[in-house]
Amino acid sequence: MKITIKVMKKLIFIFLVAYTFPIYAGYGWYKQTSNTTNTIGGVYMFDINKAIVVGFNGLVRTTTNGGANWMLTNIGVNSNLHKVCFVNSSIGTIVGEGGLLLNTSNGGAVWNVITLGTNANLNEVTFVKVGGETSNIGFITASNGDMYKSTNGGVNWSLLNTGVNQILIEVNFVDLNTGYAVGYNGTVIKTTNGGNSWSVKNTGFNNINYYGVSFIDENTGIICGGSSSFTNGYILKTTDGGETWIAKLANFSTSAIHIPVYHNAMTISVVGNNGVIMRSYDAGNNWTIQSNQSGDFLYYVNFADINNGIAVGKNGCIVRTNSGGLVSVTQSSQAVPESFALYQNYPNPFNPSTKINFDIKNSTFASLKIFDMAGKEVQTLITQNLLPGSYEITFNAGGINSGVYFYTLKTNEFTETKKMILVK
Repeated sequence: MKITIKVMKKLIFIFLVAYTFPIYAGYGWYKQTSNTTNTIGGVYMFDINKAIVVGFNGLVRTTTNGGANWMLTNIGVNSNLHKVCFVNSSIGTIVGEGGLLLNTSNGGAVWNVITLGTNANLNEVTFVKVGGETSNIGFITASNGDMYKSTNGGVNWSLLNTGVNQILIEVNFVDLNTGYAVGYNGTVIKTTNGGNSWSVKNTGFNNINYYGVSFIDENTGIICGGSSSFTNGYILKTTDGGETWIAKLANFSTSAIHIPVYHNAMTISVVGNNGVIMRSYDAGNNWTIQSNQSGDFLYYVNFADINNGIAVGKNGCIVRTNSGGLVSVTQSSQAVPESFALYQNYPNPFNPSTKINFDIKNSTFASLKIFDMAGKEVQTLITQNLLPGSYEITFNAGGINSGVYFYTLKTNEFTETKKMILVK
């Protein structure tokens, strides 16, 4: 077979581009340009390229290129919009302050106002997934303890009696019958009959405002929240359908925690104020802070899959990951090292970012993790298969406090730990 010089050069170029491109193209969570300073309260991802965000003063922006550009959509209202959710690519619902409810049947080209008959703020809208597919059954939470249900994709809504008068923030259904809702002053309620009746569940933390709830099945789930000042975050877990709760994170001083998202039975993500984003890899028992280029208050997060997600918050903040929050690692050299090695970070001390270099002798699964003085894991930088070569990774510690930390590189046949100092 003959290969021309021109074709050979092209093949070599493609190989070099592929070989030197970062293992993950993103910076953990990297900031996108939203062209607004309005608070963004909700986001919905259709896929890895298409998404919609909503926010204060009637803000609606969409992207079709993964967030490289966000395009303004005029929906004809100036009220504060809180959340958005779609049944499919055409049918969607937006909720907001003062009972504002909008529905679209053409993918958001036109939004129609629906009269709900309440002036209460509408906080969350969600549609139930059945067998992995989104159904026409939807639920809305309100600030007066009310809840509304739709059976036709959001065109019509009926009032449900929850039995509580606290502000309800989020609702999550694991199937058409079993659902949970959370709100202020320790409010947690459960239904097993599609919302027709609700029972109150006691978590033991009744002075906490709960901002998020997510269940992987009818028994196992996470709720999260914080104090009224949006500090002292909490994450609680149940494995018996809400009868008992165990605090997996309590009095987390950096942030109140919002919106847990189950990716699978083991992997869960949460966001919070001060730009905090955390992920658990062991079913919510332990949590690690992920690098984030923004310190803005984050209200909500949505994922297209386990790796591709968008979080939104104050000051028009939009941050995106295409690596599940793991930081980019770049192969800086193709030469095969003589041995495995982990080098001292530079600069050290540092604020808030530093570079870590290491060598991989042969193809292997590798992890690079950050630990505090007590040996508690605070962040996972990488956990993946790597080819032989030299690597460099940038660690941004914007979400953690000053102090002494340790970073450990572990492969199938090598483990080494070094110390670094964060000074803010």
